[in-house]
Amino acid sequence: MRTKSEYEAQLADAKTAASAIIDEARAQADQLRQDLQARAEADIAEQRARAAADIESSRRQAVDDLRTEVAAIAVGAAERVVGASLDADVHRSLIDGYIDEVAGAGSNGNEG
Repeated sequence: MRTKSEYEAQLADAKTAASAIIDEARAQADQLRQDLQARAEADIAEQRARAAADIESSRRQAVDDLRTEVAAIAVGAAERVVGASLDADVHRSLIDGYIDEVAGAGSNGNEG
């Protein structure tokens, strides 16, 4: 009978140890999941910030390119109409001011 009681005690100890191992594994898995989720959320936030910066940079470049093209076209058209060479710097300044005015009005209308 003593052997049976020893066996039952060892079995109970083994069950307790197995339960502790399972609980520890669950805790580690949960911590790993939380760490991976936090890392993924940080990566997503970083990618969004980078994308927003890229979009803003592209927008600025497009406005600058458009300004240059519109200025060149306007000066060329004005020269043909007048039939004389106009001061390109003055006209570009006027055109830049107009484009800034239009771009400012357009961005204000899109907010909200």
